[in-house]
Amino acid sequence: MSNGAAALLMRKAANFTLALTIKVNNEDIAVKSSQKSSQKIIELITEDCTITTQEMANRLGISRRAIAKAVAILQDNGIIRRIGPDKGGHWEIKKQE
Repeated sequence: MSNGAAALLMRKAANFTLALTIKVNNEDIAVKSSQKSSQKIIELITEDCTITTQEMANRLGISRRAIAKAVAILQDNGIIRRIGPDKGGHWEIKKQE
């Protein structure tokens, strides 16, 4: 992975709830997610900060709705934020305050 991003995933029971620790700029940030796609989303944003949620869904082979849920969790936890409009904007990976 580039830009110092790494992750530790832990699977919990049969409901697939994951404890996700993301390393951004050498800082560990803990995130709970219903899917391991959160880390893949971070990787996609690292590769292309202008990627759309539809492009993420296509590349990961999951629904756009699943991407939207994972993105919302990442945004709520202060991991990523969207700068600008859906068309023409970009993603920013930021560390949690």
